Amino acid sequence: MSLLLLIQALVCVLIAMRVLLFQRRGKDHRPAIAFLAYLIVITAAAVPICLMFGLSQEAHWATIPLLIEFLCAVYLSHGNIAKLYQKKSSSCMQYKPCTFSYLSAHPNTAFKVQASVLSTKHQLQKA
Repeated sequence: MSLLLLIQALVCVLIAMRVLLFQRRGKDHRPAIAFLAYLIVITAAAVPICLMFGLSQEAHWATIPLLIEFLCAVYLSHGNIAKLYQKKSSSCMQYKPCTFSYLSAHPNTAFKVQASVLSTKHQLQKA
């Protein structure tokens, strides 16, 4: 039994346990998300079970970082699979300049600086 197989099995057990022990606490039941969580638990739990019965002989090193990333995502969402697959609003992709003001050397003169996210040029405008 290789070290990669043991790491893969351990990470899969942690994923399955975190999703399995998620508590809804009054949130709405969404059948599609519940089915997806069920599939995640079944497939993650199958890895250590196959290892125990000797059905799994080899693990590829590239799967370990992927499983660890998924484990981190599951733990950061507290086991809530719906958080992993929620839709983002498109308003965050719109151009919104960041504006802030500061005083210059002369206390009566204020300048407004617009910092654009899309370009590195700053434009100075007299307020």
